[in-house]
Amino acid sequence: MIRFGNINDLNEILELVKLVKIDIKNRNLNIWQDDYPNIEIIKDDLNNKSLVFILDNKIVGFMATLPNKVDLFEDSFNIHNNFLFFTRVMVNPNYRRLGIAKEMFEHAFKLDYSSFRITVVTENTNAKQLYINLGFKLVGNKEYPWGAHELYEKTK
Repeated sequence: MIRFGNINDLNEILELVKLVKIDIKNRNLNIWQDDYPNIEIIKDDLNNKSLVFILDNKIVGFMATLPNKVDLFEDSFNIHNNFLFFTRVMVNPNYRRLGIAKEMFEHAFKLDYSSFRITVVTENTNAKQLYINLGFKLVGNKEYPWGAHELYEKTK
C-alpha cells in the first residue's frame, strides 16, 4: 500500500534511514553519511506529503516529494512551473527487487505535475537504471564536493 506519510511514521522512517545508510556504506557510495538525512529533514519531508510504501505492516519504502522545489540543480532542468522533485528515495534492503520504488514513482506520476525531477550520484548505477526505465531523461551533470551527480527529468 502506498500513502502519504505523516508525523506518526517518523520513528519507523528513521529506522529505515539507518538500514539504508548501512547498505549505502557497504556499497561504497559517497552519500548519506554522518548526520544526513537527520530527524529535522525527515520531519520536513513529511510536511511536504512524502510517500511511504507499507508491506508486511511496516514501512519498507519512502520517497520525499517536494513540489516546485528550487534547488542546487535548478539551472540544469527544463523550465516548468509545475514540477515535483524527488529526493531521499529509499527501500529497505531486505525488500529490494520487488518493484517498490517503481510503484512509488508510478503513484507519484499520477499527481498533477507537468514535470518530475531527480538527482543521483553518478556511481549509483542501480538507481540510474530505474530512472531511465521509468522514462526519465538525463538532462545534466554537476560536480560537488560530496560527489558527481546526474540530473534527470521526466515530462508528461
